[in-house]
Amino acid sequence: MTGTEVVAQAVCRRPHAAAVGDLTALIRFTSRPGGFLLSFPRPTALAVSRRILADVPEAIDESLLRDCLGEVANVVAGQAKALLAGGPHHFAFSTPTVSSGASLDIVDSACLAVLFRGELGEFALQIF
Repeated sequence: MTGTEVVAQAVCRRPHAAAVGDLTALIRFTSRPGGFLLSFPRPTALAVSRRILADVPEAIDESLLRDCLGEVANVVAGQAKALLAGGPHHFAFSTPTVSSGASLDIVDSACLAVLFRGELGEFALQIF
């Protein structure tokens, strides 16, 4: 979506899924317990949104920023769903919810966390 490459910098297990950036998109699985969080520091969120919305004439306000990050999470979930279709890990998912900081209501659950880095900045994916 941004025309950039990203690489995984670190992978670890965490005892709890939690928002780790300034803005976090939450997608819950509707067909099984769990979901994932996609968290961005504000500078990365703005850079990603500017790249994706380069042809949009209006300024990127908080509402548009959140909508854009929600769409990024939706695309990630859709790609994962397509890759896992027909197998034992197939899933259905909710629409994304984007929140600031740690204001998300996350199920107390262990997760797998992956930190990514690219030319637009760092972001984290947590699957719980």
